[in-house]
Amino acid sequence: MPAPDLDPRSENACNLLSQTINMVANEPSMGLFRIKEHCKKSARELVTAKLLLMQTDKATQGAYFDADYAVETVLELASARQNIQNSQSDVEKAIELKRLIDQRKTGGSQ
Repeated sequence: MPAPDLDPRSENACNLLSQTINMVANEPSMGLFRIKEHCKKSARELVTAKLLLMQTDKATQGAYFDADYAVETVLELASARQNIQNSQSDVEKAIELKRLIDQRKTGGSQ
């Protein structure tokens, strides 16, 4: 839904543009002076907006990279499940073998 004050703002902008074109056509030095002053005034705001946009873009790219890296890591962890299960099985076997070795040592020395 458009902003309720959009029509008055667009009408105001059109009137100012029309006045400027009329002034440039009828009084070139005054019209060009007005355009120059407008450019001077607007340049600071435009530079500030551009810097803010560049900072936001940099932050967004960083967040995108972090999210992309996190997704890759989660997918790699999911694919590593079999390796983790194999390692767990090997550790369980090693513990059982150690228990059997300890049993034989204590059983053989008595």
